[in-house]
Amino acid sequence: MSSCKTIQLTQFISLKKRPATPTVHLKISKPRHGRAFVHPDYAPLGRLGKGAYGDVIKAIHLKTQVHVAIKRALREATATESSQDDEIAMLKALIHPNIIKCEEVLMPDKDIVLELCRMTLGDYIDSKVDVVPVKRLIQQMCLGVKFIHEMGRAHFDLKPGNILLTSDHVIKIADFGCSRDMVEDVRPLEVKVGTLPYCAPEILLTEGGYSCMVDVWSLALCIYELVIKDRLFAFAMDDMEQLQEIFTIFGTPDTSTWKHSEEYFYPLPSTLQIPQNIQRHDHSFSSLDNDLRDLCLKMLTMNQMDRIEMEDVIRHRFIK
Repeated sequence: MSSCKTIQLTQFISLKKRPATPTVHLKISKPRHGRAFVHPDYAPLGRLGKGAYGDVIKAIHLKTQVHVAIKRALREATATESSQDDEIAMLKALIHPNIIKCEEVLMPDKDIVLELCRMTLGDYIDSKVDVVPVKRLIQQMCLGVKFIHEMGRAHFDLKPGNILLTSDHVIKIADFGCSRDMVEDVRPLEVKVGTLPYCAPEILLTEGGYSCMVDVWSLALCIYELVIKDRLFAFAMDDMEQLQEIFTIFGTPDTSTWKHSEEYFYPLPSTLQIPQNIQRHDHSFSSLDNDLRDLCLKMLTMNQMDRIEMEDVIRHRFIK
C-alpha cells in the first residue's frame, strides 16, 4: 500500500450529476451573494462554473493581458476558511505538468488565480470526437495522479469535471477542495467526499475510513468514460443505488473477495436488491483493448487492499 494512510469519516455527501458543460464564452459575471469580484490587477470576463462552495470566473490580467481562471470561495458557504487554506497549500505543493498551476493568491479574500484551460475532460468526452490520441491523455492523467500519491496526498474527487485540458491538449488535474495530506493531516473529515458515480465501494461500504486508493478507482472510471464515451455506472439517486450499480457489474463482495469484510461492512438494508456473484467484466469491458481492459479491471478491484497502486499503473504494459 502507498504512503497514504486511512482517515476516519462520519457523513456522506453525494453529487448526483455532472455539472452543466462550462464555457469560456460568457458575459461579465454578476456578483453572487453580494460579493462582486474587484481587483486592481484583473478584470472579470464571465463565470466559468459554480459549485456549493464558490465560483470560478474567467479574468484578464490588465498588465500582461493573460487570461486566467479565478476560484472564489463564498463567505456564506459551509466550507471553513481552513479548507480554503488547505487547497491553497495543496496547489502550491503539487507542482507538476499535469496538475493545474496556481499563479497567485489574491488577498484578503484568498481568491485563487489559476492557469486557464480550454475545457474539462467531461466536455471533451461529450464532444464524441478524439482530436488527440486517447492513450496520450490516459498517460497524462495517470502521471498526474501518481505524483499526487507520491507526495503523500489524495485528491478524493477525481471525475471528468475536475480534469481539464489546455488548448494544447495537456491534461491538468484540478479542484483540490476535497484533497488531503495523508501523511501530515490527522484531522478527521467532517464529511465523506466525492461524486457518487465515481465513488469507490469502500466509501459506501466501510466505516473504518479510506485511503488514496479511492483515486485509483475513480481514475479508472474516468479512463473508461474517455474511451467508451459513456459512464460505466448509471446515475444513482443515493449510495444504496450506487452500490447496486457496482455489484451488478462486479458481484457482491464476501469474505473470500474482501478481507475483513465482517469488520468493515455497513449493514445493508434488506430492501437493497443486490445480485450474487455476478461477473460481467466481458460484457462491460469487451470493447476495450486487451491491455487497457486488464489495466481497468486491476484499478477497479473491489477490495482496495488488492487494488493496483499508481506506481504499478504507470508500469503497466498499456501505459508504457
